[in-house]
Amino acid sequence: MDAKIVWLFIFVLIYWAYCIFWGIKGALSAKTASDYFIAGRRLSLWVFVLAATATSFSSRRVSVRLCIVLCHYYSVYRGHVSEAPVDAG
Repeated sequence: MDAKIVWLFIFVLIYWAYCIFWGIKGALSAKTASDYFIAGRRLSLWVFVLAATATSFSSRRVSVRLCIVLCHYYSVYRGHVSEAPVDAG
């Protein structure tokens, strides 16, 4: 296996372990399920703004890609536009 792929897997596993660690730590410190999901209302404003911005950008990226794929599907495979441009010459 290529060294780049190995490093990618290593970093993905480290990130996964990091997320699991903080999830378990948060679950153990929370008293109720709603306390866990809203972090006990202890998040500072800048953390909330960063999380909301990341979520917003992520959802826009996914929705734009979905739109591009669907527009391409309906234009090409439904016969509205030919797949290859027509040669005028």
